[in-house]
Amino acid sequence: MEINLVFAFLMIGHILGDFYFQSNNIIKQKDEKISILFIHIVTYTLSFLSVVFAGIVFSRNLIYLGLFIVCSHLIIDFANKCYKKHIYKNSFLESIKKHSFIINQMLHIVSVFTAWLIWGKSLSLYPYLMEEYDNIPVNIILLALAILILLRPVGIIIENGSIWDFTKKDINTIEQNATDISNAELQRVKKNAGIMVGYLERFIILLLLIYHQYSAIAFVLTAKSIARYENIVKDKISADYYLIGTLLSVAFVIGIAFFLGLMIS
Repeated sequence: MEINLVFAFLMIGHILGDFYFQSNNIIKQKDEKISILFIHIVTYTLSFLSVVFAGIVFSRNLIYLGLFIVCSHLIIDFANKCYKKHIYKNSFLESIKKHSFIINQMLHIVSVFTAWLIWGKSLSLYPYLMEEYDNIPVNIILLALAILILLRPVGIIIENGSIWDFTKKDINTIEQNATDISNAELQRVKKNAGIMVGYLERFIILLLLIYHQYSAIAFVLTAKSIARYENIVKDKISADYYLIGTLLSVAFVIGIAFFLGLMIS
């Protein structure tokens, strides 16, 4: 069990360093400017190592593991930058463009898993991370990992169209009579609100699944449908895309919850 938790804790360090301790500007520009990529790597290194050293008992193997993951991260991100620079010169690269985010993250996961296989099996967590809580039916590390995955990473996969391209839809959702803020600003506000709704939806459904409150999931989805009712009624295409997005979001939650259950059993 503890071996699984060490790997899970390494993944928490990776996700925090690659998603939560990076600004949106760095995330958007790291594939365009080498200086931004360098800032990203430095930020990732400091955040990843800080998290890992705070939870895993210090040893020489931990140093080797950390160096391997950080260097692998640099190589993968630099290769990703080169790929996007030459994407339009190769038809095959162009064809897998929308899956580049998933491929990039799969390579990072493989590097973390490889480091864990080589050096991680002899590592152990500090005792304070091994405590169990009566009111939480799953290990706190696994729960934290599931929540971190379901928020930003899954959100980016859905928003970027890595699985389903939502950008093909011609959406006209900007109010014509807006006077106090510009259409662009209104669109940004609505997009941010939609992202937050997705975060809350996945977080609440995960908790309901963990506590076996399956019937309450219908209440969450109903509340979301009521909020979008006007757009759904007026626009059939909007209704279809709303359903696809919701089902994708719920499917990710169920998948993570199932994975969580496998690690606990």
